[in-house]
Amino acid sequence: GEAVVVDVDTMHAGREMDALVAEKVMGWKRLIGFGRDGAWFRPAIGDEPGPMASPLLCYSTNIAAAFEVVQQIISTKNCGCDLSCTNHYPDIYGATVMFPGILREPVFGDTFAEAICRAALKAVGA
Repeated sequence: GEAVVVDVDTMHAGREMDALVAEKVMGWKRLIGFGRDGAWFRPAIGDEPGPMASPLLCYSTNIAAAFEVVQQIISTKNCGCDLSCTNHYPDIYGATVMFPGILREPVFGDTFAEAICRAALKAVGA
């Protein structure tokens, strides 16, 4: 089949974005056919054995999970991260994320978690 092209700028927070972030940014592997989200395995962290089975995290809707994404990008890309609130009346309220030196322009989202995931996906070329 043909490759599916994902438009990160129009993708909204949800399980599709979470799955893409898990795979493309966080290095998780997915086995299809095990429930709605499949079976997910994350890489080993620190001295623990891996890969470890784990439920798919809500990266795009949970700010604590989204900050794991920020940490992954800044450690693997050796960059910083700038977060700011936006209010471009009347069309955009929300969050702006920038990875200086990696992205040429800021990435917007309705929430910080969504914006972080969009920016991270762009940073890894997804």
